[in-house]
Amino acid sequence: MSIISRYGDWILKKKENGLYIIEYNETPVRKIITEKYESRDIVTEKYEFSKPTDEVKSFNEVKTIFYLESEKSNKTLIYKRICILLLTIILIYSSIQYSPVAIIYFIFVGLIITYMYTNYL
Repeated sequence: MSIISRYGDWILKKKENGLYIIEYNETPVRKIITEKYESRDIVTEKYEFSKPTDEVKSFNEVKTIFYLESEKSNKTLIYKRICILLLTIILIYSSIQYSPVAIIYFIFVGLIITYMYTNYL
């Protein structure tokens, strides 16, 4: 398997002639098949791979899918960081206004919300 392109933690790999895999942090995310791919049973292969599988005509479409996937993820990551920063500012402001018990409560709730937001959304 050879690496075709990288964008941050995103990698586009060529597995075979006409078969490409998009990976994020070395985990397969999407499989792309072009017209050049020769397989015995393409339908079975689609269902063996648990991630989305795309069928396209050319390598240019493969590159487009790769860059769209990586850009979408990059924008989501920036949005999450901004939300976490705003949450931190709100928690700091609230902790100044209230008692020490409220400070601990706000910090605890903030940590739970941050953990859930970064891991599940």
